Amino acid sequence: DTEIIESLKSRMDIVEKIGLKKALNKVTPLQMKRMDELMDKRQASAEALGLDTNYIKELYKLVHVESIRKQTHIMNDFKEQEDK
Repeated sequence: DTEIIESLKSRMDIVEKIGLKKALNKVTPLQMKRMDELMDKRQASAEALGLDTNYIKELYKLVHVESIRKQTHIMNDFKEQEDK
């Protein structure tokens, strides 16, 4: 469980870097096509490992929602700084 939490923290650190790059390049946080591609890959990986694909789909939905929330927050902060 500790490894899962540490991995999620590492992922959010990466999400923050991606959010900053998206803010600099004025790219929206939510990229539906990219999200769908990633979800398909995650479900295929889960299936190959014998995991329930619905379980992985729901888990990644939560992870993705938090990633979008964080990136949106970063972009809003970036816009505020630009407006000053």
